[in-house]
Amino acid sequence: MQMGKRGHIDHLALKVDDEECLQEVRRRLVKAGASDGTITDFGAVRLVTFKDPDGMEGEVARWTNIKRVLGFEERKRELWPD
Repeated sequence: MQMGKRGHIDHLALKVDDEECLQEVRRRLVKAGASDGTITDFGAVRLVTFKDPDGMEGEVARWTNIKRVLGFEERKRELWPD
């Protein structure tokens, strides 16, 4: 979907406080069929993306103690274990 096509909000990001909470939200999103469970690690932030029932994209993010945000070409992906 083209950015801005849905209106002023392109996507929604929610912050969680720790890794345990990120993993729990990840598990629930996969169970609900809203995410494939992949965590993208940008160094300073780790996130899992999802789609709501209307197709709007969102992400749940946990900020780490790492100061540097990695670029797209440097990011790491943590796939959901099958």
